[in-house]
Amino acid sequence: MGDILQRHTNGNTNTNSVIDGDIPFYSACAKNPKCNHISFDFNDDIYLLFAKSGGNSKIVSSENLGIGKFWLVNGKSAANVAMIKFTINKPEYISYKYFMNIMNTNLFTIQKLAYYTTGNGNINMNELINFKIKIVSPEEQQKIVDYCDNLQMIIDKLEENIENNNTLMKTILENKLKRQSNIPKPSPPVLSDTELTSQHAIADSFTKKLTKEEVSNLTKPKIKKLLDDLNIKYKSNDKKDTLIELYLK
Repeated sequence: MGDILQRHTNGNTNTNSVIDGDIPFYSACAKNPKCNHISFDFNDDIYLLFAKSGGNSKIVSSENLGIGKFWLVNGKSAANVAMIKFTINKPEYISYKYFMNIMNTNLFTIQKLAYYTTGNGNINMNELINFKIKIVSPEEQQKIVDYCDNLQMIIDKLEENIENNNTLMKTILENKLKRQSNIPKPSPPVLSDTELTSQHAIADSFTKKLTKEEVSNLTKPKIKKLLDDLNIKYKSNDKKDTLIELYLK
């Protein structure tokens, strides 16, 4: 690539000093621009920014790493020291978009050029410059660029649909839960005085939840507790004790 690329300078913006502005800021992260800044390091109609360092010694190659990636930039940009500016010597011989597609295809190979002495790696620029790429005619380049652009449009649309579907599912679930929370809870049974005097009624209330052995061992305190557990409300508190006495006979 030494005949294709012209290397310029590194970025000069400290990541920790970035102040929110309108200039895109690039660093060695997987997705760029990372944020915006108030000043710029580069300013050209079209150029490339390359992440020469970063990465992860445990995961040498991955789409989730910034190291080894090129970004196509127009106009002003800010970048940290991990980013190097490149321009193409003869864009009429190889287009910027074609070059980007070739580099994206060879990302993992480029990332494996990094040397790791600590947690982060650094790509040897001499090895990068010596990396060979296939150059086809400008007409074929444009066909490849158009094909890749169409694929990217499909990918972007699918990702948008996935995001919209996730939002829709969340909304449907929230509405369903809201409707369920608005359903009134059934009130506990209220027995009339006439019903309270019926041994059959109280027996039904108790024995439906008890075994025969538990029924035979019922005592007045146990019956009172059962009445409270069943959450039965009565119109007359006096009837409650009367009913218990009747049940224990």
